[in-house]
Amino acid sequence: MLWGAFALLLSLSPSASAQFGIEGGLTFNQLSDAKVNNVEKSFESAQGKHLGVFYGMGRNVGLRLGVRYSDAEGLYKGLSSGNTDGFKANFVEFPVDLRLRVNTPLLKPYLVAGPLFRVAAGSDDEGFKEAVKSLNVAASVGGGVELRLGGLSLYPEINYTVGVSSFLKTGATIGGVSVNAEDNSQLNQFVIKLGIGFH
Repeated sequence: MLWGAFALLLSLSPSASAQFGIEGGLTFNQLSDAKVNNVEKSFESAQGKHLGVFYGMGRNVGLRLGVRYSDAEGLYKGLSSGNTDGFKANFVEFPVDLRLRVNTPLLKPYLVAGPLFRVAAGSDDEGFKEAVKSLNVAASVGGGVELRLGGLSLYPEINYTVGVSSFLKTGATIGGVSVNAEDNSQLNQFVIKLGIGFH
């Protein structure tokens, strides 16, 4: 799936300021408070990783499109005695970022912001897979620096992603426990990543 999306990005009309690349890194996933049997309950952060491709257009002001595979382990840890380690979920994510870059000589700092569309791709637990919405929308903001090395650019970057839509379906049941997911099941992420761009 990633390679198909990568081929689609490469088919876009190239320009002198366009580039494609790969990226990967770690995610720290935090679920917002949820009501479990009408009691507010908080959950610990769950770590994950991601790997993807991106296509950037524009120089100091530009657009960056991407597709990446992401996972998270230990979601809803401690929700029930039957699954104390929590659940794993996999996603295909489509970030659409506006990038603002400062054109300094060596290190070029930049800011990014935009929507993120997250499509559920599976779970190690069939019940949890059924409870997760097939499409989840989030908003992302972050920053990084661009370091050019010949025909390559390195992009160390950090992002914070806030869930906009509900992560779980209304009336979701996880591990035999009913979770009120109407307005309080957003998935927020702190992302650390490194991108490698090819000019």
